[in-house]
Amino acid sequence: MLSAKKGEERQYNLQAERRSPPPEDALLESRSFIFYIDRKSPEIPRITVRAPDGGERTLVVETEPNSLVDAVVDIQGKVQSLRDLKTGIPFTGQNWSLIAWAKDPSGNWSPPLVTTLEDLRLDVENPVPGTWSNRHMLILSYKGDRRPRWTIDGKDPLGPTGQDYTQPVLLDQRGPLTLRVALGSSDGRRLDKTISYQVSEPSGSAIPSELGVLERLQGNPIEKETQVKVPKNYRWGIHSPPLEEAPTLTLRPVPGLCRPIALELANDDRAFRFAYLLSTPSGVPSPRSPSPLSFQTPLSQTPLLQSSGSQTPAPGDAEQGKPPLPAILQSGGARVAFWPAGGDEIRYTLGSHDAWKTVEGPIPLYSQATTLRWIVEGPSGVLGPYELPIPAVEPGEQTSDIDHVEYRDHGSPSEGWNYAAIDPSAIPRELKPPYVDVCDGEDLDIRVVGTDGKILTTGRLDRRAPGTPVLSAPAEGSFVSGSLRIGIALTPQDAQDREVRPSLRMIKTDRSGKTEELHSEKSITVDRALGEVYTVSLEAYSEDQGGNRSGVLRRNFTVDNEAIYVASNSLGGDGSRSAPLSSLDQALGLQKNDGRRIIKITGEVPLLSRWKFDGALTIKGSFDRAWNAGPAMATIQYGRGAALDITQGETTLESLRFTVQDSSSVPPKAFPLLTLSSSGSLNLDTVELSGTTTLIENRQRPLRLTNSLLILRGDRGSAATALKIQGGTTVVKATRVEVSGDRAVVWDQTGGELQVAGSYFVIRADKTATGLLLRDLRGNLEDLSVQAVGADYGNILDMTGGTLVWKGGTVQVKGRDALGFLLDGVSGLFTDLRGTVDSTFVGRGFELWKEFPQVHSCTFTYGGSSQKSELFYASHETASIEPSPKGITGNTIQGFSNLLDSRFLVSQVASFNQRYAPGEKKNVVRLEGNTP
Repeated sequence: MLSAKKGEERQYNLQAERRSPPPEDALLESRSFIFYIDRKSPEIPRITVRAPDGGERTLVVETEPNSLVDAVVDIQGKVQSLRDLKTGIPFTGQNWSLIAWAKDPSGNWSPPLVTTLEDLRLDVENPVPGTWSNRHMLILSYKGDRRPRWTIDGKDPLGPTGQDYTQPVLLDQRGPLTLRVALGSSDGRRLDKTISYQVSEPSGSAIPSELGVLERLQGNPIEKETQVKVPKNYRWGIHSPPLEEAPTLTLRPVPGLCRPIALELANDDRAFRFAYLLSTPSGVPSPRSPSPLSFQTPLSQTPLLQSSGSQTPAPGDAEQGKPPLPAILQSGGARVAFWPAGGDEIRYTLGSHDAWKTVEGPIPLYSQATTLRWIVEGPSGVLGPYELPIPAVEPGEQTSDIDHVEYRDHGSPSEGWNYAAIDPSAIPRELKPPYVDVCDGEDLDIRVVGTDGKILTTGRLDRRAPGTPVLSAPAEGSFVSGSLRIGIALTPQDAQDREVRPSLRMIKTDRSGKTEELHSEKSITVDRALGEVYTVSLEAYSEDQGGNRSGVLRRNFTVDNEAIYVASNSLGGDGSRSAPLSSLDQALGLQKNDGRRIIKITGEVPLLSRWKFDGALTIKGSFDRAWNAGPAMATIQYGRGAALDITQGETTLESLRFTVQDSSSVPPKAFPLLTLSSSGSLNLDTVELSGTTTLIENRQRPLRLTNSLLILRGDRGSAATALKIQGGTTVVKATRVEVSGDRAVVWDQTGGELQVAGSYFVIRADKTATGLLLRDLRGNLEDLSVQAVGADYGNILDMTGGTLVWKGGTVQVKGRDALGFLLDGVSGLFTDLRGTVDSTFVGRGFELWKEFPQVHSCTFTYGGSSQKSELFYASHETASIEPSPKGITGNTIQGFSNLLDSRFLVSQVASFNQRYAPGEKKNVVRLEGNTP
């Protein structure tokens, strides 16, 4: 019997003869026969794609002569069988997952070709169009069977000046540049890319040192996690516009993966772009080695699926009594069951209703679930039947080896996918699909592509912080007033992303240090509380579900619901410290509406109207332009007719200078600059008050003056009184009052109480000058000095009724007629006082009616030219009074002619002492040139 072994092709030559019967045995006819027995499988077919002269792309099928090629192909998810596959079939440009085999005329079939046919790919990762301030690295991603070529002068890259691209290279050119890149293939196809950009390196100002580090980092692949610093005031982005503001970022290569990234940085003047290759030392080419579009793929068998049935075959050799099991080969959704040709005859059926057939090549399985049954007819008989369940191909099931990774920016889904080479053998086992990590600032959609072109797995990796939210709040360091509403909003881009949430945190701290913390994703409102002052610290950021957080906005400001602010040359605001008002009229109007009790002023501001205060109010002026408290004094410029009336509550004026506009052509209205009445009270502290009419008028209310200066310049021909007081308690400390005019008076008070300490009154009059005009009050004066000079008449004190204690101080009175103290029915005590009387006609120290005061340890001097000058005058036609015993003691008298009117001359001081200072400290008369 003629035969051939498996895998063998044998030829037999047979000679056949017809002879006559013996004994002749003669040759009657002779014929020759040649027999071929072919059990040799044909070669695996070769399939490529051809595009002659850039025309239509078609398949090129190469196989042994007289052989046919059958195939099962998955074209973008559609699985079909192709019979007699020939050269010239159009290639659509989509990925084809293909299993093909050759069949010769003897019925032998080749091992299948398992492959993927795909397009050429060429991506210019860097540079990109734009104007940049640095030189660029050339980085390409490509797929094909040849290397790309490039030029930077705009010429054809495949021409004689083109250079092969083997690895990233620095393009050391400046100015306008045109980069051309081309990728050709062995089947005649060509891809071209052109990038126009400009390099304008800055000159003049220094480049931050961090940029030099970033530029040098481009030179070699980044093989380990690297943190880089970003220059101050630069924004940055990876695969996105430069919006990030973090001072550092981390670049993260992944084992087995090679991909480029581009870091863009910008400030208000410059833009930089640095490109890096992320690669680990795993042998992955940079970034993609040339890989031919045609494949000679060795047969790789997928582990056999489990069989079932009473007889369970195991992989083996039929000659050992163990029939071979089929290999299940798969490319995308295309699957076949394959037994090598040349073995025992196998018959099979697919499913429960399929007819039995003889195996004549790989058996298409498609993607549905089915059951493969078969029997083997061998030399020892029929073996089987055997049964093997074939499951359906699940969507997304990994059915082939990993080929590469594709990625794109999640925020730009319309852009194409970028390419990253991968070495599956270098991927650590603990790294799960999609086998990628990303750098800070990246948000990538990832998909892993198999060798059959199928998507094996997808995912999203997000390390990009959301945009810094928009914060609606007062400016940093500002001062505001009223109710507070703080708002937060996402950027327009983040507002479309449901995964991003804003976060607003507010810490409110009052003046005692007590804090309150509030949180919101929208807004925080704090109602206005009158008199409340608190600081606010804000933190605002956005955060996505991946835990990425935007830059944190911090804002600190103060809410002042206690004070209204007024500043000179202000453009007019809301009365807050950051937006002050421009006049005291505006502030007082606002105060009446919202009830704040403090007005703070800096600079010089006007007051144009008359205002009534009906509540507690403090007006302060001790601030510089930055509202720092100090020795400064603000000025309130009174318009003609302006005034302040305090009717209720306690009013304090502090560190203020009040002046009246100089407009002599317009006479002032006849009311005081400050009026105190009803239930109000007034404190003046470090105040300068000047004008041409009464400065202060008080009706029965408390009045306090401290560290102040009052100046009254009375108009010629009229009386001028600085202060007019009716009742109430008046306290004066360290205050100077100056009055001038025809008939000038510093203090005119009836009733109440007057307390003065450490103060000085000056009166200069064209006619009469009076220091204090008091009636029926209690007076306590300590270290009060008074100077009264009048052309006709000068008087320190004119008092009727009440009680008075004057201790310390200096008084000087001068005039044609000069009188120190005119007391009518006053119970008085004067101690430690120094007094001088200067006159040309009448000169008296005291003129007394009804009651003689006590005077102790004082010094009185007469310095005028009158022939008669009296220290005490108390002799009247109606009645004469005299001091009480021990009522005049320890005084020093000089220059006076008479001690007590006509009753005691200075030469009679001994008798005077014997009568009014018996046994006490004696009064001393000092004669000119003599020591008493």
